[in-house]
Amino acid sequence: MSTLAIEGFVNNFLLDSSTPGQVSTVGQLSKVSYSYSPIIEEYNNPGSYPDVELIAFTMNQDGQQVAVPALYGSYALQVSTWIYQQALLGNFTGNTAAFIEALLGQFGSTMTQIAAGNMINFNTNLYCPEWISFVQSTADGNTNTVRLWFCDASFQVQYDKYTIRVIPPVQNVDDFFAGYNSVAAEMAQFSVPTLMTRVQAAANEEPYTLLRSYTFNYVNPNNQSQTIPTVWTVIEYGVAGDNLDSIKAAIIATILATSQYTQVQWAALFPDLFLSTEFIVTPRWDQYAIPQGSNSLDSGIYSPNVNWNDALYVAQQTAQGVGYSSGTVTESLNLVPFQYKSMMLEFVAGPANESIETSIQTLFPDYVNVPSSSIDFARMSNNTQAWVNFMNGMLQLAETMNGFSALPAPVAGGPTYQRITRNSIYYLAAVYGNVQYLMVPLAQLQSLIGAGVQGQPRHPVVSS
Repeated sequence: MSTLAIEGFVNNFLLDSSTPGQVSTVGQLSKVSYSYSPIIEEYNNPGSYPDVELIAFTMNQDGQQVAVPALYGSYALQVSTWIYQQALLGNFTGNTAAFIEALLGQFGSTMTQIAAGNMINFNTNLYCPEWISFVQSTADGNTNTVRLWFCDASFQVQYDKYTIRVIPPVQNVDDFFAGYNSVAAEMAQFSVPTLMTRVQAAANEEPYTLLRSYTFNYVNPNNQSQTIPTVWTVIEYGVAGDNLDSIKAAIIATILATSQYTQVQWAALFPDLFLSTEFIVTPRWDQYAIPQGSNSLDSGIYSPNVNWNDALYVAQQTAQGVGYSSGTVTESLNLVPFQYKSMMLEFVAGPANESIETSIQTLFPDYVNVPSSSIDFARMSNNTQAWVNFMNGMLQLAETMNGFSALPAPVAGGPTYQRITRNSIYYLAAVYGNVQYLMVPLAQLQSLIGAGVQGQPRHPVVSS
């Protein structure tokens, strides 16, 4: 018996947009989405299902990439054809439960564990699910888990697989062990044209979604005051891995796979890369001083009053990652009130943070909780003022985002917002001053501890 998994998008040629450069709301995969995997397979059966085509981004059998077998590919096209036909006939509404019931009535003898996303309105008054998933029952006795998308906009933010290819600043990464002067000479020869040539070679004619470059300082192990900036570049297929955690992990994996030296030896040369400096930030979205009123204009105001044992309990739930433990959370937890809607924030320092970066209190000793309009705001250093504005920007975004919502595009001079998932908890991540901040969104805290319901504050945990 084998276990199979198919994830892909199903095009419907009848729904292709007639406007150049535009993509139909449902039934058409965009050029950007085609780049979400370096290896995709187009499966079609024009004799039986002439209007649809499966673009398979994932096709695994027992964990190994394989071609889509006809038994499974044709079934996916059969199901998709029926869905598109019913959608175009106007037989679906915005009710997902009603759609699942109709799908079960049509295919209940050959599929189980049916789920579906939101019903997407298209062509004014027609509806189609953004995605479906099911387990296919097959005559060969195998288990086939399937997820198919029909809406490109949904696919772009929901497809959770990715590939990252790394382009180091040198051809042989072990050159970084040749000594400070040798590294300085080799970095002086680094050029953008050479980098672009190597990027093209890494892509191997497989169009990628994103190109990113990050600067990590090489530290002279014999004189740690001497550093050299080095540029590490990645090409990404898909956006699920577009965050510093995943990118650092890919760079480290590439280094260790091609080096004769150990991770401990590399960490001495590139501490910024191998030892993450970060804070996990948990806004207390669940604590309200004044709940939202019946009038939508009467918005709620959060409470800065937080019980210490409850704060520790929440921080231990939300602080996830390598090295985090009950002890490290207890030792580094700081409670910091913010002007944003009278919010209390919990800061937990990363286990690898060093010296001054182990506490927000020591990192920003001149922080005062006053509005930017106050004359006392200007008494803070420029660095602290900018950090406050940075945190306020994160709070505004984290209050409304969810696990799939699109994040703002980077603005010149501003932070790059990313979504990072650790142990099934997702964070809003951004970097300020070479320190990564991972903020727990309201929706995530609500699902994790039952918080975030306006007017119904969660009862605090008061026992130690």
